[in-house]
Amino acid sequence: DTLVPAPANPQPPIGGCPSWHCLGHTDPTLGRLPDGRLALWAATSGIPDDEADLGLPVVGRFVRESDGSWTADEAPGLAPSGLPADHWARARETPSVRWNAEAGAWDLWFLGYRESYFTDPAIGQVRSLDAAGTRWTTSAAPIYRPSPGAWDESFLTSPGALRGPDGLWRLYYAGASFAVEGGRMKVGVLTSTDGLTWERPDDNIVFAGASGSWYAGILDPHVQFVGGRYVMWFTGYVPPLDVDSDAPISVGVAVSEDGFDFTPLHPDPVLEATPDSWNDRRVLDVEALVEEDGSLTLVGYGLSATVPHPHADDVFPARLGLWTTPGAPAAAPPPRRRPARAQPPSARPPTGPDGSPPRPPPRPPRAPLGQRVIQS
Repeated sequence: DTLVPAPANPQPPIGGCPSWHCLGHTDPTLGRLPDGRLALWAATSGIPDDEADLGLPVVGRFVRESDGSWTADEAPGLAPSGLPADHWARARETPSVRWNAEAGAWDLWFLGYRESYFTDPAIGQVRSLDAAGTRWTTSAAPIYRPSPGAWDESFLTSPGALRGPDGLWRLYYAGASFAVEGGRMKVGVLTSTDGLTWERPDDNIVFAGASGSWYAGILDPHVQFVGGRYVMWFTGYVPPLDVDSDAPISVGVAVSEDGFDFTPLHPDPVLEATPDSWNDRRVLDVEALVEEDGSLTLVGYGLSATVPHPHADDVFPARLGLWTTPGAPAAAPPPRRRPARAQPPSARPPTGPDGSPPRPPPRPPRAPLGQRVIQS
């Protein structure tokens, strides 16, 4: 189906610093709360209340109200300050949530590491302590860490899981080894019978990019069971990829009958950068929510070379946007905003006029995509 961008994009708004999400929004994931409101969790970076969180990604929640406005939680739900200094996942990003009706809570999967995503990457899983998805359990150990010599030993990202109609849970993620095909990214799968304990099949690669195509490199797989088959949205790019590259990054779709062997649905991207827009440089990391009427609401994030931070003309942060397929609940128009309130004095790092980000800002949360170099 045609993907229709929400008229209020980009959304939710970025607040002025200091706040936990004032430097940009990445890695979004969607869900409907029990009361029907749309909730969005994302990896962000900012000037947080707790200095232990400074410079590290946090995962926080935004809720869209009935008038179309967004409410950000007062503090992120997943942050380093809530963990011991030696915890295996001081940094947590690329979240993906799924409602667990049996538990009356949300399950969340994430990329976690203590040193760096190239040194000790692993996949973690937590469950919310409330139906709103604001408080979470602590992951004492990763559910998956690649073995030395494996095709995914050097890097992991974007885990997300679903239970198929056959009752089997499948967890998809992107991975690579710099010793295999020069670090070419592929999509792998883990399986589980209970959604808690995971196994790695012997041959667990389910999708790889096509050499010479716009998706020679692949990141950010997200799978839903739609229309009787498994549908994967993925980020495609032409390697190598680094922060200074002008190579386009787009979103494609692949399908599978069994959830273990995916082929592209279309030869071209389904979402691309939009000129003179909040995502005129790149669009990526799309997740889809299947609504009750069978339509889809999608969220992704974009980068722009022309649309600056609302409080700093020389900063171009990552922003989020929504798309729908025909019949999905329409995104409400942006609400009338009140004048910004002055920030109270703070002992935290100083900000510029009108709450602009500090110079230089802390490390952005999505450096695994925006600032790494990935070969193919």
